[in-house]
Amino acid sequence: MPRHIIIARDPLIASEAAQALVPAGVPSEHFFASELSAEDVFAQLSTVDMFEPRKAFIYSDFLELKLVKATAEKVNSSLARMPAELTLICTQVFEDKSKADEDKALKGEDFRRFAEGAKMDDLRGLSEARAGQRWLGERGQKRYGISLSSAQLERLWQLAAEKPALADTELRKLGLMRPDEAEEGKAWAVPDEVFRSSVSATPSAHFYGLVDAILLRSPQSQELLARWFSLEPETFRLVNELKRKLLGLNTLARGGQLQPPWLGNQLRPLARHWPSQRLGRAIQGLAKLEHDLKSGMIPAQSSKDAELAALQVYVADLSA
Repeated sequence: MPRHIIIARDPLIASEAAQALVPAGVPSEHFFASELSAEDVFAQLSTVDMFEPRKAFIYSDFLELKLVKATAEKVNSSLARMPAELTLICTQVFEDKSKADEDKALKGEDFRRFAEGAKMDDLRGLSEARAGQRWLGERGQKRYGISLSSAQLERLWQLAAEKPALADTELRKLGLMRPDEAEEGKAWAVPDEVFRSSVSATPSAHFYGLVDAILLRSPQSQELLARWFSLEPETFRLVNELKRKLLGLNTLARGGQLQPPWLGNQLRPLARHWPSQRLGRAIQGLAKLEHDLKSGMIPAQSSKDAELAALQVYVADLSA
């Protein structure tokens, strides 16, 4: 009765790792744990089908299987008595959670219930900048027959919001641009002009183009803000990204080092636009904007127009 636990920060990473663990020739069924009951788990893991004695079950986001004491005992019994012919693969994706929240979940009873006696693969590191960019480079060559430079990988990772699943979509697009005359069996080095024309059309490119314009105090910031907000009105995504960049500039101004290193390389050319007094006002203004949004002083839940207006005022203050 093979049992596996996969921990990741990206759904693509978790899904492909789970599929790789399904034994060859064995049929598998995939479930989201939030849609399962204790009775479902008991039925699936306690019986063997005489027509399909070997089988694999994949439970995605298994920590979402919420159990009270009585049903938890039933699931514990199912796990302890799993037939040898069954394979159970449990995946848990932590998206946009703090490391402290992740560690808390991994120390809880719900996790220990499934992890006891299972082999665990912790793939969270593949969503960190250096490992993630290396993963993209290898994937581009092996799966799509393309080769990206270090600068291209860094830019793609940023445009994909450091999410492998989003970056893979862009790799696939670039792979489709591989010319027919490219040498067979050799990865095609993507020209910069092809790379720029492809990734500039992505929603994330619009987002990071807006952030860059705001940090450069560009006159086009308001136009870009209105255009992005009409497509992707994620107010707190913009607030959080501006906070990360402004605090990063503040760290550089104080002589500190940034992690990952590419963030420092990206921010250093912007530093001359942010003398200490202006930077301090920008950080204080952003803190007030975030407080007003979260406290209800700006009706974030009821009016997107109000959110946009608040962002426009803040951006205008930065450009003054």
